[in-house]
Amino acid sequence: MSSKLKFGILNILIILLVGAIGIFAVVVSLKNIGKTTPQEAAEILDGQVQKLNELGASDEIPSIEAELNSTSLDDLDQGVAEVDNSLQGL
Repeated sequence: MSSKLKFGILNILIILLVGAIGIFAVVVSLKNIGKTTPQEAAEILDGQVQKLNELGASDEIPSIEAELNSTSLDDLDQGVAEVDNSLQGL
């Protein structure tokens, strides 16, 4: 076989492999659509998220300091395990 023919066959195989991987990724992502119901998504919003959404609009420094001091960022990583588990399934 000539080197041009081998190079052409190799390119075709690479294109087919990339296409197969792309189709597989689409099929897997379509299976995961809709697994979380709107009710479950609403339950994820806990009190801390609601409190963050209720922050004031004042631009006074004492007001901003009071909001910063009352904001607890201790549980920011509480959903990381769920995200990791979701990513492992991909």
